[in-house]
Amino acid sequence: MDGLKIYDIDIAKLKNGNYPFQYEISDDFFSLFDYSLLKKGQLDVSLDLLKKDSFIELFFNLNGMVELICDRSLDLFDYPLNFEEQIILKYGDRQEEMAVNVEMIPENTQSINVAKNILDIVTLALPMKKLHPKYRQSSETNDELIYSSDSEKTNMEEVDPRWQVLKNLKNN
Repeated sequence: MDGLKIYDIDIAKLKNGNYPFQYEISDDFFSLFDYSLLKKGQLDVSLDLLKKDSFIELFFNLNGMVELICDRSLDLFDYPLNFEEQIILKYGDRQEEMAVNVEMIPENTQSINVAKNILDIVTLALPMKKLHPKYRQSSETNDELIYSSDSEKTNMEEVDPRWQVLKNLKNN
């Protein structure tokens, strides 16, 4: 995938210090991943890379919008994103994810590709419930499910005597 090559950072050539990177994410970026939930969007990504002797810190700042499908009406709508995330890459003897935002990379790693990190951050920044803005007002007031029945109350008062005998056995 040659489209992902622009997201390569040659960390072997970098000295210890802070390095800023800028990326513009568009529809082409999302098409590079077969498994992406998103197809369209425009995002500006600022990446501050802080290299130290034993680890690398990646500070991502994403601003822009992505196109989502409403869960209720299946209408398309633009969802604004403004999200920050930090990822720590520690040097070790193998490639391994150690914690949520901590990964181990081999000490002889020459370069890293941040495209998958960007996609993961964007995907995790999406809401679980994707509602078109025209439905958000009504959803905020009616968010809880209420179930009650008047027949339940009357049924509790008029207990069948056979059930009452069974309840007595259960209580003993």
